[in-house]
Amino acid sequence: LVFPLIIILTTVTGGGQLSALTSGLSGYALDVVTLIILAAHAFIVSGNQVASTCISREGRSFWASKMIPVPPKEQFKGKMVYNLLFAMVQLVILLASSAILLKVDAFHLAVIAVLGALASISVTAICMMNDLVNPKLNWENPHAAMKGNFGTLVAMLFSLAYVVGAGFLVKIMLSAGLSMPIVYVLLAAVLLISVALLTKTASSLAEKRYAEIEI
Repeated sequence: LVFPLIIILTTVTGGGQLSALTSGLSGYALDVVTLIILAAHAFIVSGNQVASTCISREGRSFWASKMIPVPPKEQFKGKMVYNLLFAMVQLVILLASSAILLKVDAFHLAVIAVLGALASISVTAICMMNDLVNPKLNWENPHAAMKGNFGTLVAMLFSLAYVVGAGFLVKIMLSAGLSMPIVYVLLAAVLLISVALLTKTASSLAEKRYAEIEI
């Protein structure tokens, strides 16, 4: 992931030697690569298919989830935590790569960590809701729940729309002349609000759909 980011950064900043890029980013270039890393992380989280097949992977055994004495909301929370573990591992690897290869400073690493975690929660909720609405439970081969599931592509498109929306918001804030630290703070506030709204909506949807889904 980091190497494509270097190529993109070279284009955005008008070229330059690769050694100069990896010797330490600063200023505009550092903010650009920070935003690119965040967007790439969010999109990749949507593409790992763990969250977007959280219900489909249960297949015909989903009846057990309907029968056990655990409220759907609690089951959903457990699935979300499990799915987020994969996203957090990816984020840690991304942070380490950014620090070692791109020499990203501590402040921007913290920005990537905080905003990346918030984006991960929102994207995970989006992907899980998509699978709740239209799960693929009737399959013979377990791989079909993921590889043959068109819903994963739909989840990626919804997630991409979320990322693009956040990108437009950043563009508006920059056009208004706000400094990058303020942009980061406002973006964190917006992502935090989206996390609250999406997780609440997802939990309510889980309670409704668990009762409606028939095997």
